[in-house]
Order: sequence, then structure tokens, then C-alpha cells
Amino acid sequence: MTPDKDPDGYLMRLAYPHGLRFTADGRYMFVADAGLPFVHVYARGAGWEGRRPPVANIRIMSDFDYLKGRYNTQEGGPKGLEIDAQNHLLLVTSEFQPLAAFDLQAIIGQIEAADQSGVATRNASRIRSTMKSMKRRVFGS
Repeated sequence: MTPDKDPDGYLMRLAYPHGLRFTADGRYMFVADAGLPFVHVYARGAGWEGRRPPVANIRIMSDFDYLKGRYNTQEGGPKGLEIDAQNHLLLVTSEFQPLAAFDLQAIIGQIEAADQSGVATRNASRIRSTMKSMKRRVFGS
């Protein structure tokens, strides 16, 4: 790797990445977007090379919490991201939502069900998860 070498892969539709984690099996990458109230999910497929759109954009915070921290285009969204060792929880932090926990297996299940039902994973807007139907627990609010 050198400064003049092009990257092998690009993550598309991502404003301000601020933390990323891979699932234990390496099939999915979750990326916090500090400029939006979303965590974006990317699927490995045959590899991580090339241009890769998200397979899902998961809204992880309310407009109220997001807008409280929206001082500029780079702020307001999630800043921290973690997946527990058992691959059961997606943990997300931000300035006005100190800790939120989401059911990781339910998220992956929705993504895979949409893919199997013929929804194109290349079009993440059709697989948007609002998290309202998933177990969510916010701590410190």
C-alpha cells in the first residue's frame, strides 16, 4: 500500500464514517455515519473489492436526538459502534443517545430475508430498517 495506489474497495453512500465493525463470520460490515442518524450495513459477497453500496441503512436514533447534536453536516449521528463477542448485539453511542442496543440477529435476519425474497440488496432504500419492530433498549436517556 502506497499513497499513490488506489484503494481496492469503496463503500458508497456514506457521509462521515465514524466507526466500523465486522460480524464474527466476516460477512457483514456495520459503519456508523456521524453525519446521519444511520448505521450502514455492507455485505462482503465474493469479496470486499470494488464499489459497494450498503445493503441496509438502519435508522438508530430519533429525529429529536439526532437534531440535538446536528451542529453541522458532520455531527448528530452515531459516533461509536460495537458488536458483542457472541454476535447478538449491535451497540451504538452518540452524544445525545449515550448507549443503544439492537438485536443484531434480527437485523441480519431482515437483510437476508429481503435478499432471499428477491429484493435487490444493491438498493438499500428498499431494505431500510426503522428498528421500530426490533428490540431496542436505550440507556442513559
